[in-house]
Amino acid sequence: MKLKRYSHHVRRLVVFFIFSTLSFSSWAVAPVVALKLNFIEKIKNLENMGDELYFHITEYSSLSTPVHTLVPEYPINWVSAYLAEVKNVTLWQRALKEGEAVELAISLTERDAPPWNLDDLVGTVKVKFRRDGKQLIQEWSSLTPYTVLQPKPVKHPSNEKQFVLGEGSYQLGLILSE
Repeated sequence: MKLKRYSHHVRRLVVFFIFSTLSFSSWAVAPVVALKLNFIEKIKNLENMGDELYFHITEYSSLSTPVHTLVPEYPINWVSAYLAEVKNVTLWQRALKEGEAVELAISLTERDAPPWNLDDLVGTVKVKFRRDGKQLIQEWSSLTPYTVLQPKPVKHPSNEKQFVLGEGSYQLGLILSE
């Protein structure tokens, strides 16, 4: 008798879990935007003994406070002699919210030994982006006088943006995509 009394509660719970699972799976997932370092190439060292490099990435969102990231994370860095091995690295990624505009300041930095010698800024690139329907609208520029956007790259993906940083010290290719 008691079993019949509670069976309708069990059926309701089962139906609830089935429908809630189906409704969660049908939710639209916000598209993830990623900034990738396609390549980085040394043209000349900034320091005689070689350079130890990393990226400062600062994200300015129209919907939230700024976020600061180091790639690779401290205390790791990339040694300039081995940059040929640094390819297709995701520098930044996250889902873009509805109506959100994002600006990324991407700074290549040469690490020095604090506190006597501060890190050297090699150059800074800026990309602003937002979604317009299904299209990702991008605007690339330089934030430092010694960072130059190169003309359309040869032998590289058509969506890659190439920059020469640090008065001709480093060349890098960046791709912003979904």
